[in-house]
Amino acid sequence: MEDLKQNPAWMFKTRLLDEEQASILTEVIQWAVDKKEVSYLAKEDIQLIAEIVALAFKSLEQDIFLFGKFPNIESKLAWLSQILYKGLS
Repeated sequence: MEDLKQNPAWMFKTRLLDEEQASILTEVIQWAVDKKEVSYLAKEDIQLIAEIVALAFKSLEQDIFLFGKFPNIESKLAWLSQILYKGLS
């Protein structure tokens, strides 16, 4: 953690990436709402969901890649996607 504190530029770059991921998720969710693939959501709810999902993915990525947790996650990705989709439906 000290390394991160000593290099704030790196933290800024990762935050930009987080914002980009949330923006893409916002577009995907809005597209799904427009196509009536998922239930209607207000714009602020779409943005909130996108931020939360992006944060959850980041946490999952850290556990998988940095700490080697969940070594067979690939077999569960479709299942996890279905949970997300059904939650929005």
